[in-house]
Amino acid sequence: MSFSKKNILVVDGNKTNVLYMGIMLKRMGFNVVPADSGVEALKLMKLVTPDLMILDEGVQQADGYDTLVQVRRNWQTREVPVVMMTARSDDNFVKKCAGAGCNGFLPKPIPMDLLHEHIQDFIFAPLGFKRKHLRVQADIKVMLSFEGSFREYHTETVSEGGMYLKTDSPLKVGTKTSMVIPCNSANLHVDGAVIYVKATPGDNSSMPKGMAIEFRGMTPMNTLTLNRFVAELIAADITEVGGKKLVTMPWQSGDAGSIQ
Repeated sequence: MSFSKKNILVVDGNKTNVLYMGIMLKRMGFNVVPADSGVEALKLMKLVTPDLMILDEGVQQADGYDTLVQVRRNWQTREVPVVMMTARSDDNFVKKCAGAGCNGFLPKPIPMDLLHEHIQDFIFAPLGFKRKHLRVQADIKVMLSFEGSFREYHTETVSEGGMYLKTDSPLKVGTKTSMVIPCNSANLHVDGAVIYVKATPGDNSSMPKGMAIEFRGMTPMNTLTLNRFVAELIAADITEVGGKKLVTMPWQSGDAGSIQ
């Protein structure tokens, strides 16, 4: 499993949208390459090959479809997965883009859970694994108890399935733990176990020294609480831009519709 950061190229003629999409994706743990036109995107792809391209259908200088066609014609970029952002519910446009090699579609406002699903399908599935849960890169203070001891740690990432804690002295794999996580206005008590440790720098990983803990015996309520907590850390402050909704939270996805 690779913990190195992946690169996502975000192409949108609206610089504000690019900014806030970039903020959201960075909080999800990705490097973001911004572009405000199809021409700029194609130039950038000569310098760095992204792991995923998120392309607005109305991008300037070469619209989304034309940019997609040029990406697929270039031997250096033709294998890059492309997801098209669109406010249309036009079957003919969707079929046209799919025929030109578009891998997936994101309706506007963007459903966070569908964005997560596309990232898993087009970045991680080819590497042999998928991350089931939304995760956020955030520094949160948690209290951990293990083998009769109590210790305070800070998180590097958190998801509803587990978390990665920064420490120069990680516990052994298999160590059972209990922890208190400050979720919004309440403290969440969950059990877990250490499943991975990084005790030395390097190993082609962008993660600091520390340990990954998988949550165990989660109740449905705990799972929902963590799901909401993670989603709000990712985008609660940027759901609307200039009076327009940019993203819908997982519990709001039914409002957004989808393009198949």
